[in-house]
Amino acid sequence: MNTLPFKKLDLVKSYFRNETGVTLVELLVSMSIFLLVVLPLSSYYLSGINQYNKITLQTALRNEADYVISQVMNQVQDASYFELTKTPGSGTQEEQDRNHLISILKNHLPSESIIDSCQLGIITKNIEVKSESKITRQIYRFSDPPAGKENLIKQFDYNQSLYLINGLFSISDDYQKVTIFLVVAPKSKGFNNLGDINNSDSSIREYIRVVKTEISVNALRKG
Repeated sequence: MNTLPFKKLDLVKSYFRNETGVTLVELLVSMSIFLLVVLPLSSYYLSGINQYNKITLQTALRNEADYVISQVMNQVQDASYFELTKTPGSGTQEEQDRNHLISILKNHLPSESIIDSCQLGIITKNIEVKSESKITRQIYRFSDPPAGKENLIKQFDYNQSLYLINGLFSISDDYQKVTIFLVVAPKSKGFNNLGDINNSDSSIREYIRVVKTEISVNALRKG
Protein backbone atom coordinates (compact mmCIF):
# COMPACT_ATOMS: atom_id res chain seq x y z
CA MET A 1 0.00 0.00 0.00
CA ASN A 2 1.30 3.46 -0.97
CA THR A 3 1.74 5.55 2.21
CA LEU A 4 3.06 8.71 0.47
CA PRO A 5 -0.27 10.55 0.43
CA PHE A 6 -0.66 9.95 4.19
CA LYS A 7 2.82 11.31 4.88
CA LYS A 8 2.00 14.46 2.92
CA LEU A 9 -1.24 14.84 4.86
CA ASP A 10 0.65 14.50 8.15
CA LEU A 11 3.07 17.22 7.04
CA VAL A 12 0.21 19.59 6.22
CA LYS A 13 -1.48 18.93 9.58
CA SER A 14 1.81 19.43 11.37
CA TYR A 15 2.29 22.79 9.56
CA PHE A 16 -1.11 24.11 10.56
CA ARG A 17 -0.70 22.86 14.15
CA ASN A 18 2.55 24.87 14.45
CA GLU A 19 1.41 27.97 16.35
CA THR A 20 4.90 29.36 16.87
CA GLY A 21 4.76 33.19 16.33
CA VAL A 22 6.98 36.23 16.71
CA THR A 23 8.16 36.85 20.22
CA LEU A 24 7.83 40.24 21.89
CA VAL A 25 11.60 40.74 21.73
CA GLU A 26 11.64 40.03 18.01
CA LEU A 27 8.76 42.44 17.48
CA LEU A 28 10.49 45.19 19.41
CA VAL A 29 13.74 44.66 17.52
CA SER A 30 11.89 44.81 14.19
CA MET A 31 10.09 48.00 15.14
CA SER A 32 13.33 49.58 16.31
CA ILE A 33 15.03 48.79 13.01
CA PHE A 34 12.02 50.12 11.12
CA LEU A 35 12.03 53.39 13.08
CA LEU A 36 15.78 53.80 12.64
CA VAL A 37 15.26 53.69 8.89
CA VAL A 38 12.01 55.65 8.59
CA LEU A 39 12.57 58.52 11.06
CA PRO A 40 15.64 60.00 9.32
CA LEU A 41 13.87 59.72 5.97
CA SER A 42 10.79 61.45 7.39
CA SER A 43 12.96 64.21 8.82
CA TYR A 44 14.58 64.84 5.44
CA TYR A 45 11.18 64.78 3.74
CA LEU A 46 9.61 67.30 6.14
CA SER A 47 12.70 69.49 5.98
CA GLY A 48 12.46 69.49 2.19
CA ILE A 49 8.79 70.49 2.28
CA ASN A 50 9.47 73.31 4.74
CA GLN A 51 12.36 74.58 2.65
CA TYR A 52 10.23 74.49 -0.50
CA ASN A 53 7.41 76.40 1.20
CA LYS A 54 9.84 79.02 2.51
CA ILE A 55 11.42 79.56 -0.90
CA THR A 56 7.98 79.77 -2.53
CA LEU A 57 6.83 82.40 -0.02
CA GLN A 58 10.02 84.43 -0.32
CA THR A 59 9.68 84.38 -4.11
CA ALA A 60 6.08 85.61 -3.81
CA LEU A 61 7.24 88.44 -1.52
CA ARG A 62 9.91 89.45 -4.02
CA ASN A 63 7.40 89.44 -6.89
CA GLU A 64 4.90 91.53 -4.92
CA ALA A 65 7.63 94.03 -3.98
CA ASP A 66 8.70 94.33 -7.63
CA TYR A 67 5.09 94.92 -8.65
CA VAL A 68 4.62 97.74 -6.12
CA ILE A 69 7.95 99.37 -7.00
CA SER A 70 6.98 99.40 -10.67
CA GLN A 71 3.85 101.35 -9.73
CA VAL A 72 5.91 103.90 -7.80
CA MET A 73 8.28 104.31 -10.73
CA ASN A 74 5.40 104.93 -13.13
CA GLN A 75 3.83 107.59 -10.91
CA VAL A 76 7.07 109.41 -10.08
CA GLN A 77 8.63 109.34 -13.53
CA ASP A 78 5.43 110.61 -15.17
CA ALA A 79 5.14 113.59 -12.83
CA SER A 80 6.08 117.16 -13.73
CA TYR A 81 6.95 118.11 -10.15
CA PHE A 82 7.22 116.21 -6.91
CA GLU A 83 7.89 116.58 -3.19
CA LEU A 84 7.56 114.62 0.06
CA THR A 85 4.65 114.75 2.44
CA LYS A 86 5.16 116.46 5.80
CA THR A 87 6.14 114.71 9.02
CA PRO A 88 2.95 113.35 10.69
CA GLY A 89 1.58 115.09 13.75
CA SER A 90 2.37 113.83 17.22
CA GLY A 91 0.12 111.08 18.55
CA THR A 92 -1.37 110.16 15.16
CA GLN A 93 -1.52 106.71 13.57
CA GLU A 94 0.68 108.05 10.78
CA GLU A 95 3.35 108.96 13.31
CA GLN A 96 3.23 105.45 14.82
CA ASP A 97 3.51 103.89 11.35
CA ARG A 98 6.47 106.08 10.46
CA ASN A 99 8.27 105.30 13.73
CA HIS A 100 7.70 101.56 13.24
CA LEU A 101 9.04 101.76 9.68
CA ILE A 102 12.12 103.70 10.73
CA SER A 103 12.84 101.08 13.41
CA ILE A 104 12.33 98.17 10.99
CA LEU A 105 14.51 99.75 8.31
CA LYS A 106 17.31 100.54 10.75
CA ASN A 107 17.32 96.92 11.93
CA HIS A 108 17.66 95.62 8.38
CA LEU A 109 19.70 98.46 6.86
CA PRO A 110 21.79 99.85 9.72
CA SER A 111 24.21 101.67 7.41
CA GLU A 112 21.53 103.85 5.79
CA SER A 113 21.83 107.39 7.15
CA ILE A 114 18.82 108.94 5.39
CA ILE A 115 16.12 106.79 7.00
CA ASP A 116 15.31 109.31 9.74
CA SER A 117 14.42 111.97 7.17
CA CYS A 118 12.12 109.73 5.11
CA GLN A 119 8.38 110.35 4.86
CA LEU A 120 5.31 108.17 4.38
CA GLY A 121 4.18 109.63 1.08
CA ILE A 122 5.23 111.42 -2.05
CA ILE A 123 3.34 114.27 -3.74
CA THR A 124 3.28 114.44 -7.52
CA LYS A 125 2.15 117.41 -9.60
CA ASN A 126 1.27 117.17 -13.26
CA ILE A 127 0.86 120.21 -15.48
CA GLU A 128 -1.66 120.06 -18.31
CA VAL A 129 -1.33 122.82 -20.89
CA LYS A 130 -4.40 123.17 -23.08
CA SER A 131 -6.45 126.32 -23.34
CA GLU A 132 -5.11 127.16 -19.88
CA SER A 133 -2.55 125.59 -17.55
CA LYS A 134 -3.89 123.15 -15.00
CA ILE A 135 -1.93 121.56 -12.15
CA THR A 136 -3.12 118.22 -10.80
CA ARG A 137 -1.82 117.43 -7.31
CA GLN A 138 -1.83 113.84 -6.03
CA ILE A 139 -0.44 112.21 -2.90
CA TYR A 140 0.69 108.57 -3.06
CA ARG A 141 1.51 106.30 -0.15
CA PHE A 142 1.31 102.62 0.83
CA SER A 143 -1.20 102.75 3.70
CA ASP A 144 -4.94 103.35 3.44
CA PRO A 145 -5.97 107.00 2.98
CA PRO A 146 -7.93 108.68 5.80
CA ALA A 147 -11.69 108.78 5.46
CA GLY A 148 -12.81 111.59 3.18
CA LYS A 149 -9.41 111.98 1.51
CA GLU A 150 -9.62 109.10 -0.95
CA ASN A 151 -9.57 111.49 -3.93
CA LEU A 152 -6.48 113.34 -2.72
CA ILE A 153 -4.48 110.40 -1.31
CA LYS A 154 -4.03 107.30 -3.45
CA GLN A 155 -2.76 103.98 -2.16
CA PHE A 156 -0.41 101.90 -4.26
CA ASP A 157 -2.16 98.72 -5.31
CA TYR A 158 -1.15 95.34 -3.88
CA ASN A 159 -2.78 92.15 -2.56
CA GLN A 160 -3.87 93.30 0.90
CA SER A 161 -5.42 89.94 1.76
CA LEU A 162 -2.03 88.20 1.57
CA TYR A 163 0.57 90.84 2.32
CA LEU A 164 1.32 93.79 4.56
CA ILE A 165 3.24 96.42 2.60
CA ASN A 166 4.38 99.85 3.68
CA GLY A 167 7.36 102.07 3.11
CA LEU A 168 9.06 105.43 3.21
CA PHE A 169 10.29 107.90 0.60
CA SER A 170 13.34 110.13 0.41
CA ILE A 171 14.37 112.72 -2.18
CA SER A 172 17.96 113.78 -2.79
CA ASP A 173 18.92 117.39 -2.13
CA ASP A 174 19.25 118.12 -5.84
CA TYR A 175 15.89 116.48 -6.58
CA GLN A 176 17.51 114.13 -9.07
CA LYS A 177 16.80 110.89 -7.22
CA VAL A 178 13.91 109.33 -5.29
CA THR A 179 14.74 106.55 -2.82
CA ILE A 180 12.08 104.05 -1.79
CA PHE A 181 12.38 101.87 1.30
CA LEU A 182 9.78 99.10 1.07
CA VAL A 183 8.77 96.61 3.76
CA VAL A 184 6.85 93.49 2.68
CA ALA A 185 5.60 90.72 5.00
CA PRO A 186 3.12 87.84 4.62
CA LYS A 187 -0.03 87.97 6.72
CA SER A 188 0.03 84.17 6.88
CA LYS A 189 2.94 84.49 9.35
CA GLY A 190 0.95 86.76 11.68
CA PHE A 191 2.08 90.12 10.30
CA ASN A 192 -1.12 92.16 10.42
CA ASN A 193 0.37 95.56 11.25
CA LEU A 194 3.75 97.28 11.41
CA GLY A 195 3.97 96.64 15.14
CA ASP A 196 3.91 92.88 14.48
CA ILE A 197 6.85 93.28 12.10
CA ASN A 198 8.79 95.57 14.41
CA ASN A 199 8.35 93.25 17.40
CA SER A 200 8.82 89.93 15.57
CA ASP A 201 11.30 87.38 16.84
CA SER A 202 14.18 85.93 14.87
CA SER A 203 12.32 82.71 14.00
CA ILE A 204 10.03 84.48 11.51
CA ARG A 205 12.10 87.56 10.69
CA GLU A 206 13.45 85.81 7.61
CA TYR A 207 9.99 86.21 6.04
CA ILE A 208 10.22 90.02 6.20
CA ARG A 209 11.50 91.51 2.96
CA VAL A 210 13.06 94.97 3.02
CA VAL A 211 13.85 96.58 -0.33
CA LYS A 212 15.73 99.77 -1.15
CA THR A 213 15.24 101.16 -4.66
CA GLU A 214 16.57 104.37 -6.17
CA ILE A 215 14.80 106.03 -9.09
CA SER A 216 16.60 108.57 -11.24
CA VAL A 217 14.31 111.51 -12.05
CA ASN A 218 16.64 113.90 -13.84
CA ALA A 219 13.81 115.58 -15.72
CA LEU A 220 11.88 116.51 -12.58
CA ARG A 221 12.06 119.56 -10.38
CA LYS A 222 10.92 120.46 -6.90
CA GLY A 223 7.26 121.37 -6.55
